[in-house]
Amino acid sequence: MADSVGAGFPSTGIQKGHLFHDLDNSTLWEFLGGTPPQAVANWKLLDGVLTAQPDTSLWGLSQAGASWILNGIMYGWDGVQIVEITNGAPVSLYNYRNSVRVQDDFISGLTSNGNGGDLGFGFTNGTTTQIPSETNYPGIFRRDTSAVINTVTTVNLGINNNGIIPIRSIAKIVFIFRSNNNDADTLIRIGSSDSFSSNPAVNGIYFEKLGPDTNWFAVLRLGAVSIRVDTGISVNVNFNVFEVMQDGVSAKFSINGVLVATMTTGYPVAAILNPFVHAVNLVAASKTYDVDYFELDISNIVR
Repeated sequence: MADSVGAGFPSTGIQKGHLFHDLDNSTLWEFLGGTPPQAVANWKLLDGVLTAQPDTSLWGLSQAGASWILNGIMYGWDGVQIVEITNGAPVSLYNYRNSVRVQDDFISGLTSNGNGGDLGFGFTNGTTTQIPSETNYPGIFRRDTSAVINTVTTVNLGINNNGIIPIRSIAKIVFIFRSNNNDADTLIRIGSSDSFSSNPAVNGIYFEKLGPDTNWFAVLRLGAVSIRVDTGISVNVNFNVFEVMQDGVSAKFSINGVLVATMTTGYPVAAILNPFVHAVNLVAASKTYDVDYFELDISNIVR
């Protein structure tokens, strides 16, 4: 039984271990201590049936063991990230009634268009090579723009820009990506769009590095108008984990597990999007990039 009930975390009359039932969404929380007491970083989610994943941007080791249910699936927090709770059993199939979950480590598949990786990624323009694995990166596809200036070189799901992610979906896209050219002559985008072979897309939700940029930018693009937010994260030539979470009205952008931007203005509300990466050489010289991993999770399906 909860020690107190209300709307929004209480700020007075509580001690560490206090249990609070939040009437806003019928969730149960434990107070971990700390000030101010109403700060979400000072609470741990114990139970509840949610309509979207909780905001974990301020969670850490203190919230390890948190648990909740979303779309009939139990989730938890391991101190670093959201995990699905399966009582130690491996997950071999997703629940098709409420979700789509696919991933690709690029350890198999041809390098021709429509055959990349297990999922059959498409490749637009340029050339593709499966290069030798590296420590911690067991499968790597390399894309090369060629030396023809302004070549839009893509890795994409969805043939001919046919959309995959439904309008207003709750979806997560993850790419592990490395640019081999950190210079002013290379343009890069990572995320989803409705026109992945265009420079730029008409609509999209993605990370972006324009030619002169030295930092990654988070971008919402609606009807050929871009809203850009500087993430403060420098572009480099290492593998990095790029994650975009979208819920139909807003998008959260994370790099290497750290939330770097949350955006709502300019959200492409009517677009059906495809996961993609593309690079453009802004001079007549070859530019390359590597993709090690991909993940797509759509979680609000009813069928």
